[in-house]
Amino acid sequence: MNNDSGIISFQHCNHKNIYCINIPTNCPICKKCLKYMQNIPVRVPYPFVRASQQSCSIIVKPTQGDFLNNYQLMDDLHIGVTSSRGTVVSYDWNGIIEDTDNWQECLVVFQLNDHFMEKYWDTVLTNIVKNECWNSSRNDVCLPYSVLLCSCCSILFTS
Repeated sequence: MNNDSGIISFQHCNHKNIYCINIPTNCPICKKCLKYMQNIPVRVPYPFVRASQQSCSIIVKPTQGDFLNNYQLMDDLHIGVTSSRGTVVSYDWNGIIEDTDNWQECLVVFQLNDHFMEKYWDTVLTNIVKNECWNSSRNDVCLPYSVLLCSCCSILFTS
């Protein structure tokens, strides 16, 4: 994935870290001119990944838009789980979704590093997708989906 837009970090206003794509003329916090910064700006490693290239992972992305252009603190995040082939399984108001196209810039929260567990990981995901209880016509499945996801993850984390 080569969408690295060049995230830059610099310190200003009592050493507060400021992140941006382009260095502004004035500090976004104190509004003072940044022409003579004392600290040199640094380029931050690009943290976002394409989900299809992250097998057996738990990933997050903003429900609407993306992290760099649209996300605001307290916006909703959407969680997904990738198979060993990079297919994303997630749940929204339409029910269980298998997708890769809408997960181009996401963050990996957890990645399974045990290749012997991949088959089990895929079996659990396949069973979730096939199970009718995740049908979108049910209004009470979002919380149980989250509980199931957490339960599956705790089993894998402790294995």
